[in-house]
Amino acid sequence: MSKRLDLNLLVSRNLRFFMERHPTYKNANALGLAAGVSPNAVRNYLDHKKRTTTTEKPEGFPTLDRLQLLAGKLGCEVWELLHPDIERSLRERAMYSGIE
Repeated sequence: MSKRLDLNLLVSRNLRFFMERHPTYKNANALGLAAGVSPNAVRNYLDHKKRTTTTEKPEGFPTLDRLQLLAGKLGCEVWELLHPDIERSLRERAMYSGIE
């Protein structure tokens, strides 16, 4: 049986990964304001431990609409923010493109 993935952890980890690679959006304020998403929401996405499945604050959970806005600013696709191992996937993609 495979290990259950925590969606909040995936989004947090991948959002941080793409933010670190982007020269402009190094913090939640900059990314949130540029994308039209509340900086507080971006901070919540980055701190996956703040969110649980029982919380009643919807701004704490990423929606596809918000992820699409953030991905657009970070130069990635929404699915990449949800990928369980995006770093490995990007390395493999670069390797295969070098072979072609």
